[in-house]
Amino acid sequence: MESDKGCIGNLSESVAEFQLVCREKVRKVYDENDLVNLANQIQQSDSKVKMSVNTKLQVILEQMNNLKEQAFRILEEAKRDTDLNHAECNLIKKPGNIYYVYRRADNKTFLSIVSPTEWGSSNPHKYVGAYRYEYDSSWTPIDKISQADETRDKIDRIINDKLSITAEGFNQ
Repeated sequence: MESDKGCIGNLSESVAEFQLVCREKVRKVYDENDLVNLANQIQQSDSKVKMSVNTKLQVILEQMNNLKEQAFRILEEAKRDTDLNHAECNLIKKPGNIYYVYRRADNKTFLSIVSPTEWGSSNPHKYVGAYRYEYDSSWTPIDKISQADETRDKIDRIINDKLSITAEGFNQ
């Protein structure tokens, strides 16, 4: 049986001729720069790992900044919603209805179902804005209602799709 040139532990016909290393490799003369090349490779690997970590941390930092902005926006909306829920109102608020916010001379706000155009020039109060009262007691600015409805519709479609998939699994 011919010995294998890949070596390391080749077994020839006789057990006495067992080779632990390859003869060709034993005689190889190594380049004196091998250690330098190895050190350079390690240094390059370290640099690549640092670049990879840097890129991943940049993504996380962007996500953190986005979450921070979302948190501030949520807190601002919560303050607005609380202020609107505490504004004077002489009627029972119904979800889905549009309410107009006015400010009196004494700086107090109140809600009305009368729009500025319905008031005409006889409106003695400063118009602040219009909002739709939502089922969760939050308020949507009138200029963002269509966007909010589109988002809600998308979410409803996703939920309905998932529920129908789940229901199909139970019906089989």
